[in-house]
Amino acid sequence: APLHTCSCEQALHVFSSDLARNLSEFQTHAPRPPTGVVWCGSDALLLRWGGRLVMVGPYGDCIQYEYAEPPLLFPEQDCARVVTSSATELLLRVSPVAVAVLTP
Repeated sequence: APLHTCSCEQALHVFSSDLARNLSEFQTHAPRPPTGVVWCGSDALLLRWGGRLVMVGPYGDCIQYEYAEPPLLFPEQDCARVVTSSATELLLRVSPVAVAVLTP
């Protein structure tokens, strides 16, 4: 399984499990490290800075979500559970195959 780290350089690095290869690098442009990081399935990470979540895919693509309060994050087998005082959501990355089928 890949390993991840957030550096002082404001970057997220994903390494192979033997740490021999840097599989991906994502510039966060954040002034500080995230307060939460969980796997979102097998190939995406969910990063939390207060009420802002950023999902980073395997090729550096990302999407942001904003919450009024900092949510709790729980990794699931194929997604991440996001819990606030008013809702529970499941976030998952849409596979490239599903994107190809659903794109007009």
